[in-house]
Amino acid sequence: MGKTGMTAEWLGLISPQLAVISVGKNNYGHPAEETLKILRELDIKVLRTDVEGDIEVVSDGVKWWVNENWD
Repeated sequence: MGKTGMTAEWLGLISPQLAVISVGKNNYGHPAEETLKILRELDIKVLRTDVEGDIEVVSDGVKWWVNENWD
């Protein structure tokens, strides 16, 4: 797993459609480029709070969606 906390094999097993990365301006280099590369290679959509701002993922218990227009 290294510094990413995940592997391509693990992500292949769980098949996520979306990765939400909660991060602000930092001196640690987060998110790691290695993390973003793995997600890109597996075609997983990435939303980042440092880029998108607030992100709300909502579920009705069957399906989920990202609320894009909320306050």
